[in-house]
Amino acid sequence: MNPARFLPILTELFVLVLGLLLVFLALSGRFVMPRGHALSTILGALLVIWGLRSWVRRKRATNVSSRLLQWLRSVSLVVAGAVLFWVLWAPLDKPQILLATVGAVLAVRGILGVGLAAVALRQ
Repeated sequence: MNPARFLPILTELFVLVLGLLLVFLALSGRFVMPRGHALSTILGALLVIWGLRSWVRRKRATNVSSRLLQWLRSVSLVVAGAVLFWVLWAPLDKPQILLATVGAVLAVRGILGVGLAAVALRQ
């Protein structure tokens, strides 16, 4: 078995841990993104561009699980970027809820991505 074939699973596990960490930090109040700061707009723009770029430049996968994994990666980045855009303009008292939403999107992507990558690995 080639160790390079396990890279998609490790990538999705990393995204899962990153998403769970972001949810924990946002809900515990240890990390707060300032509302008037341009950081959320810049990060949101980068994630949306990255997601759209991966959608346009996606590989022609041969099996269904690989195509679903590529679709999941693209859509999750666009959704996470759109939510980060919303942090600046949301009328919420606590923008931590939106950061926790971004973390939850990444965590769900990680869970589903690990499953899809494992299925693609078996094929």
